[in-house]
Amino acid sequence: MLSEITSALSSLKVATDIVKGFNSLKLEAAVKEKSTELLNIIISLQQSIFSLQADYEKVLDTKSEIEKELFRLKDWDRTKGKYDLT
Repeated sequence: MLSEITSALSSLKVATDIVKGFNSLKLEAAVKEKSTELLNIIISLQQSIFSLQADYEKVLDTKSEIEKELFRLKDWDRTKGKYDLT
């Protein structure tokens, strides 16, 4: 998950650099080339974000399962306290 975040941040930096470079471009062909490069970076960034979203949903599911198990264990502790060992 950390690698996806790093990749997303790196892609954003490159995209920013490309946009800044538009000011210095004078030829239409160069602008088209850089536009295509920027589009590819944006698509890569979008894929990274989708991957992060899927990982985040998995973490939330795991968290929910852990909370359910914790509730079950606490409930058992309360129930267990009602009984005496004889």
